[in-house]
Amino acid sequence: GARERLEYAVCMARDATGAVVGCASSNVWEGPGSNNHSWQTLIKLGVVWGLHVDREQRERDAVAAALLEHVVARWRETGCTKGFVMAASDAEAALFRRAGFEAHNAMTIELGRAPS
Repeated sequence: GARERLEYAVCMARDATGAVVGCASSNVWEGPGSNNHSWQTLIKLGVVWGLHVDREQRERDAVAAALLEHVVARWRETGCTKGFVMAASDAEAALFRRAGFEAHNAMTIELGRAPS
């Protein structure tokens, strides 16, 4: 099914009491690479689509960094050729840069609000 094909995974961080204080969700997309490079016929791209650490967690950045480290290690183990995240804020972008991610070009289109 889709879960296996997309290699969906969630990792959780727990505090000393065993309570969950953070989680990261990721999956893998595999398919044709960029049309600009005829030599690149297949890529395997790891995608973080959710990273959350409880606001009350004192060591929020450390917990988030540990979760990202775990996700990146998993991508390497599964043969990903690249990893991808989207930063929703400057603070998030700084966290991702410290974890080894680099800023690249991205383009979006504003579609407005969905009708209610």
